[in-house]
Amino acid sequence: TNAELRDEWNLIEDWMTEIQTTSAPDEVANAFFSSKHFWYYDTVSQMFSTAYGSIAIALGAASVVIFVSSKSLIMTLYSVFSVAYVLMSVIAMTVAIGWKLGFMESICFAIAIGVSVDFVIHFSHAYTTPQGGASREARTKFALIHMGPSVLAAGVTTVAGATIMFVSEWRASY
Repeated sequence: TNAELRDEWNLIEDWMTEIQTTSAPDEVANAFFSSKHFWYYDTVSQMFSTAYGSIAIALGAASVVIFVSSKSLIMTLYSVFSVAYVLMSVIAMTVAIGWKLGFMESICFAIAIGVSVDFVIHFSHAYTTPQGGASREARTKFALIHMGPSVLAAGVTTVAGATIMFVSEWRASY
């Protein structure tokens, strides 16, 4: 796990620092160590440290795009709440089933961020497209008729692609 790799890295790093400062000749006093295992540890650590930042960037960018296109603060707030809810649901389910944040989970989070922002922005745009005094019911119907099939198709293809990836990952583990 990443915690075990971190502990091992710290153990070796402490040993290297001690040796370099106490008994290493000047020619090798700046030595370093490397391993493919520690490259993986660093990659996963960087993904974890940037996960929250990417969520914040996605929510901020979605807020700006929705506010500029809809010119409605209420629509922006509802849309950002919807995206945040999707992301928190994915994170909660990941924790609930006992997964740890790893390479594949980071990719899944990136996909979830993109898909949730994409879907919400498309529906928000379609909802605000009817001009004049259209009722909420008429706006909702318009959004569902004009964006529903595209968003549904995108959802189906995303689930189909994820299923294929899941099956190939599952078969590779045996």
